[in-house]
Amino acid sequence: MNELVQRWRASRRIRALTLCAIAVVIVIATWYPSPHPSAGFDPSWQIALHLSAAERMDFGTDVVFTYGPLGFVLFPQTVTGTTWAIAFVVTFLLRVALVLLVIGATRRATGHILPAIVAGFVCAATLGPLITIPGMLAALAAIVLIQQPARLRRMSWLVASALGAAAALCLLIKLDSGVVATITLGLAAWFQGPRGMRALGQFAGGYIVAFLAGWLATGNPLSTIGSWLGWSRQMVSGYTEGAMFTDARVGPGWHFTVFFSALALVAIGAWWAWRGRTRSERAALWVVLGLVCWVEFKHGFVRHDTHVAGTLLTLGLLPLMLRWPRRYVGWLALAAASVGLVGALNAMDLDPWQRLEPTGARGFA
Repeated sequence: MNELVQRWRASRRIRALTLCAIAVVIVIATWYPSPHPSAGFDPSWQIALHLSAAERMDFGTDVVFTYGPLGFVLFPQTVTGTTWAIAFVVTFLLRVALVLLVIGATRRATGHILPAIVAGFVCAATLGPLITIPGMLAALAAIVLIQQPARLRRMSWLVASALGAAAALCLLIKLDSGVVATITLGLAAWFQGPRGMRALGQFAGGYIVAFLAGWLATGNPLSTIGSWLGWSRQMVSGYTEGAMFTDARVGPGWHFTVFFSALALVAIGAWWAWRGRTRSERAALWVVLGLVCWVEFKHGFVRHDTHVAGTLLTLGLLPLMLRWPRRYVGWLALAAASVGLVGALNAMDLDPWQRLEPTGARGFA
């Protein structure tokens, strides 16, 4: 047994494969996709996204929405066989990537694998169907990469180019998530491989290639890119006025209390964790944190319903992404993260008698 543990600790490849396998198992155990389309406000536009992709309708002329031509990939419903298969695979991989990121960050913070697995499980159980995974995943990954750049010995250009491609795909999925991903991953690219403008050039190259490939692959002509961006920007800017409401079941303002408590913990932790970093690193990290907190506040409290679960989850995960100088501080970060995680678990069900119902993976978490 001791020999296996020593081999696991000594081999980075074995550790990576083990963590990937754990993340896959966690997602399989906690994700319950509902593939059958249903009636209602949200299911209707999700079905429309699938049909738009299947019929290869032009975004910017035939279709205008906050989601782009790849928006259907977040909603694995059996509207058509092809779009369902693509959406299922993409959603599964996004969830695995997020859980793997949480496990790796928690293990780095605490030095132990068990609390990392618990944190990954709770995160996966809290995701639900309403979370905006691409933008959140991009921002969390950017925080990690700014603090610890992935410097490859060979093909150093690959990291910045891959970050650009990921940001472009986020833009094709949803405009606001794409803007967040572009800014946060662009800042992360600055610190990868050859720092500075060269890395940004590689980021821009990957961004343009991935965007054009995705745009053309979904049957959209190049001539409609401008109109799609323009109309979509108008829809996003009008979201606050058009979608503002509070679900009558949310009760008193405990969501705000949890949000600002988690925000205060993140701010204190960020100041503590970044004291020894360069000015450029601190500036980039503050930009990412400020942008994420602002976007998530609007996401959770403009349409104040179960969407707030995603907001509280994101705020809970932020402390785990910081690099801490001492192990005991990492454990404190995990305790701070629990403020947002527990709040997110409670917010998944608005009816008080259903909160933390002891059934399924979420109830167990």
